[in-house]
Amino acid sequence: MFGDLGHGFLMTLCAALLCAFEKRLAWLAKDESLRMFYTGRYIILLMGVFSMFTGLLYNDIFSRAMSIFSSGWAWPTDHGGEGVTVEATKLDHVYPIGIDPAWHHAGNSLLFTNSYKMKMSIVLGVIHMTLGICLQVPNALHFKKRINILHVFIPQIIFLFSIFGYLVFAIIFKWSTDWYARDASGELTHISPPSLLNMLIYMFLSPGNVSDSEKMFRGQAALQTFLLLLALVCVPWMLLVKPLILRKEHQKIISEGYGRISSHVRVSSEGEGLGGAVVVSEQEEMEEDDFDFADIMINQTIHTIEFCLNSISNTAS
Repeated sequence: MFGDLGHGFLMTLCAALLCAFEKRLAWLAKDESLRMFYTGRYIILLMGVFSMFTGLLYNDIFSRAMSIFSSGWAWPTDHGGEGVTVEATKLDHVYPIGIDPAWHHAGNSLLFTNSYKMKMSIVLGVIHMTLGICLQVPNALHFKKRINILHVFIPQIIFLFSIFGYLVFAIIFKWSTDWYARDASGELTHISPPSLLNMLIYMFLSPGNVSDSEKMFRGQAALQTFLLLLALVCVPWMLLVKPLILRKEHQKIISEGYGRISSHVRVSSEGEGLGGAVVVSEQEEMEEDDFDFADIMINQTIHTIEFCLNSISNTAS
């Protein structure tokens, strides 16, 4: 959802009215063009609330900046006329929440805000994906499927954190690092921060090698190699372990004699009296065994491919 406090407030207000008067507005569900808005009123409400939250972080209200608190930067009153580059003076405090409104008047405002919004989207997106993966745990506990926790949830969460969790760590590390240093004369010099996009690309293309332009901390190359190997191990773990365990359990059941009964059971007894015979017959057949290793393997392959591709595409988008 876009981050704008003004547009998000209007969306939240409309969705709140739909939720508050849902019984009176039930006729909207009969209209083909308005049915989508009525049935999705709670989703629209959440979208509006999160739009207001991100709009507050981005300091955006109808594409304008808000000056709720005092800025941490001061522009000089005498800028020397038009066409002159002016640098703002940093004050002794920071803006309490969100982007400082002074950035909206800077020449590199678009470059800074786009980078900030992209990184914030990745952080929030990874949090949402982590929540979705963790929802497997209560489901597996409810249906008593321990195998889904050990061989689906655990490799998925390790795969996600080894790549995109590391990317979130790199984003926060880059934000919290002061990229200014003092030279031999004591003057502040700006150190160019590493490009996280290039860092992630070369993590796959050139594992174990980190150039000086992408280096953030000591041991970065070894850590990235370890995380990459960990992610690669998780792929066959997700793909093969669960189907093989299910096949082994099925073969164990068959070997212990609990297979399907395919023949009819007939019980006869001869009874005395009136010279007649009493025959009691019982025809019982167990439910046909529907275990098919090929189907399970195909299903697991589809889920593994979808998870890996969706993790990459959701983070990239």
